[in-house]
Amino acid sequence: MTTHKTQGVPIVIVHRGRQDYLKACISKAKQHNRDSAIILIGDASNSDLAQIHYNIDCENSPLLNDIAAFRRLYTHRSGLSSSFERFCIERWLLIRNLMAYLDLETCCAIDSDVLFFSGVQDILDEIPGLAMSFGRWDQKMLLPHFNLIQRRDALESFCIFAIETYKNKSRLNKLSMESSADGGRTWICDMLLFWKWSQENPHFKLAIYKEQPSGNSYFDPSIGRTEGFTYSAFHLGIVKKWKKLSFQDARAFAHDANNRLVQTKFIHYHGIFKFLMVRHARGKEDTFTCLFLAIKAKLIYELSRPLRKK
Repeated sequence: MTTHKTQGVPIVIVHRGRQDYLKACISKAKQHNRDSAIILIGDASNSDLAQIHYNIDCENSPLLNDIAAFRRLYTHRSGLSSSFERFCIERWLLIRNLMAYLDLETCCAIDSDVLFFSGVQDILDEIPGLAMSFGRWDQKMLLPHFNLIQRRDALESFCIFAIETYKNKSRLNKLSMESSADGGRTWICDMLLFWKWSQENPHFKLAIYKEQPSGNSYFDPSIGRTEGFTYSAFHLGIVKKWKKLSFQDARAFAHDANNRLVQTKFIHYHGIFKFLMVRHARGKEDTFTCLFLAIKAKLIYELSRPLRKK
């Protein structure tokens, strides 16, 4: 496949399907990154959504190195579905293979539930010279929803670590025990693997986005994290709270506890909050419509949740 040379940092999204929130994600990435190539690693259903597209269901795809082997190794240790959890890890192998295939040293890998409200180059200028970047889920998980990869060898190191973890059953069992929550449920996922990898490879310097704003800008780990912020009035106690946002000139601003506007460089619409993405991508602030959309999203989410292991 022939790609187009650009001056900006390539933006990579890995996703199956063509949901409206994916379209909103790609649209905002394009809007704020005119010089960046938008690369979608997807399937036949979304082949027309990005100028550069790789169909990972094609047997001759150049990105499939190690994928089949990893699928044979994978042992499911999560309450979420095995296909979802495995694909979350596989995507980093795909991105590593993409970077090698295109000879990229730097790219910005974003989840399909992220909206850009700033140029990636602006963010790169704030955190230069670091291997990768993460939000923090908790003390034992790193959230890679907006991973600005500045060193390809760091991602290569992580992929080797993930493969070796699943090869070594005693190591996998140990990690399962360490990740055990109340009731014995384990959750081995890419977030936990990134955290464990970072502990064993401290020579790779990472950017960890702060949960609270410093100065007048903010890297958002999840719109559903409202501590220190004003939350939208339209949850009405029926669904989980989310941050109140205002929009100016295609930019997004959260309201802190003192109702001061804080610019958000990007926003992560984790879980059911994807229902807000199309509205917010268009700069529409919350109204009562959001309440009904939230209730619908909540019902769909609860009905589609996989049964948890006993």
